[in-house]
Amino acid sequence: MLFDKLKQDISFLEKRITIQERSVSNWKYATDEFYTLIPFEKELNKMKKGRILKNIQFDERFASPYIFSFGFSKEEKLLLTQHSLGKDFGIISQVYDYHNSGCIEYFILRSYPSKKYNSKLVSIGILFQINDLLQAHVCVSDNKHNWSTTAYHVGNENKVDKIFRYASGWNNQTEYDLEYVDNKLNKIKIGNVVWWKSKK
Repeated sequence: MLFDKLKQDISFLEKRITIQERSVSNWKYATDEFYTLIPFEKELNKMKKGRILKNIQFDERFASPYIFSFGFSKEEKLLLTQHSLGKDFGIISQVYDYHNSGCIEYFILRSYPSKKYNSKLVSIGILFQINDLLQAHVCVSDNKHNWSTTAYHVGNENKVDKIFRYASGWNNQTEYDLEYVDNKLNKIKIGNVVWWKSKK
């Protein structure tokens, strides 16, 4: 179960990060979380998309909290995301694992290169297909009491037309309707309220 993975030894997770770093074939850099495997994560959370950064050296990737690093495999699968929180505030690493079943698991670890503090597991999550019309994302924080779940429903045009979200502490489930123009996402609405709108 997902909760059981919260019991994983921190040293094991640190080794997983090292292994994943060595598996990276291509690094890309941006000012924010430009790449993500979680569907509509930026739109639902109103996150900045960021912009691609050029001429960043690998050894400089933790020099600024405004540099996000993305490690890709030879097949262009996103393996790892990292960014610094600032000097002595730690490095956030998100490691993705792909399974033959099609599901993707990940964990987020906060580590300290100076070893001044112990590394800390932030959260774990899984993205998986329920059936042809439903996909789900579940995320659990390190204390088990903070969690969220998101379900994506695929409509007639083979596009996600509804998203259902629920999290610990919420009184009700939130339902989002997605609208497209020319096959591109144009709006996300909660009832009659526009939650997100494309700038293009």
